[in-house]
Amino acid sequence: EPSAKEPEADGTSAAPTAGAPAKYYYLVMEFVEGANLRQLERSRRLSPEEAFGIVPKICEALQFAHD
Repeated sequence: EPSAKEPEADGTSAAPTAGAPAKYYYLVMEFVEGANLRQLERSRRLSPEEAFGIVPKICEALQFAHD
C-alpha cells in the first residue's frame, strides 16, 4: 500500500491520500490557493531577480518530493 509522507520543506503541500485500488494510481493533495507558475508568467514578464527567487524553491520542493 503506497503512503504519502508529511511535508517538511517550505513550499510543499500535504499529500494525505495515495493509492492504487485498481489499475489507476492516484494522489490526493491539499488545495493551494493562488496562481501557478505558468499563469504568473503569462500575466506578466518575470524579472531575472524574481525568476532567480522562484527557481531554488522549485528545486527544493522537487528534491524533497523525491527523497
